[in-house]
Amino acid sequence: MAITILAKEIPGSFVRYNIKLNGSHFMKLSLGEEKELHFSEPTAEIQIRQLFGKSNKLTVSDGDCIDIRLSQWHILRMISYLLFTYILLFYNLVSISAYFVLSTVFLVVLFGYFETYELIKTEPSARRYSK
Repeated sequence: MAITILAKEIPGSFVRYNIKLNGSHFMKLSLGEEKELHFSEPTAEIQIRQLFGKSNKLTVSDGDCIDIRLSQWHILRMISYLLFTYILLFYNLVSISAYFVLSTVFLVVLFGYFETYELIKTEPSARRYSK
């Protein structure tokens, strides 16, 4: 069985994607790279991880084309992080060292727990990628 996966270049992403197939590490995919993945099962569950971000789990079958995109909520998470930073620093609610600790915890929870990326099935004719 084979599927095609495309890692579009996403602003702010500099690290390769770790592709998990049925819960275990399968391979890495660079930004802007399109690869055909081969495996023996008739269907499989695919998910990607990148640093603290992860994607939804998607069930794929032979011939599927998958795009990696930012999730719908990514911009909202970025705005909430910036608002969090502004409130803490503008109103002097915490010291700078406490801010760095809170900021790191907030980033890990915000981007590690929630899905940062989205795997979407697309039609092969609709997914032309121009560099």
